[in-house]
Amino acid sequence: MTQLFEPAFLERQQATYPELDVHAVAAAVREYDARTPVANPNGLLVHWLSRQERTRRARAGARAAQDAAELERYAEFWVELLRLAATRGLGPSEVLRCVEAARQNGFTKLNVRVSARLAKLAAEGGWPAR
Repeated sequence: MTQLFEPAFLERQQATYPELDVHAVAAAVREYDARTPVANPNGLLVHWLSRQERTRRARAGARAAQDAAELERYAEFWVELLRLAATRGLGPSEVLRCVEAARQNGFTKLNVRVSARLAKLAAEGGWPAR
């Protein structure tokens, strides 16, 4: 197989697109060139890399937006639970029931250790004295 790309060119592309596997994309260009000769393999490689980078950034942006929405949802849950605990004087067993109900209703990332500690406090008779 002939060498389509200068190693220095591939190194520059890897520096430009550090999140992408430039060598894998270069191999795809070589494979494509073997079937259909390409007039400008460097240009095709850069085109494919820039397209992959746009796709990667769009996906990363979508994930970041989902993460932010998820954090907001959990923050709203905790603020409401703390409001209830403060205004109604909920004990550890009641807080534990709220946490477990939330976990059953989509808040799957709630810390299981919090539930274990609440259960232990409930078994010991409630909140520790100040």
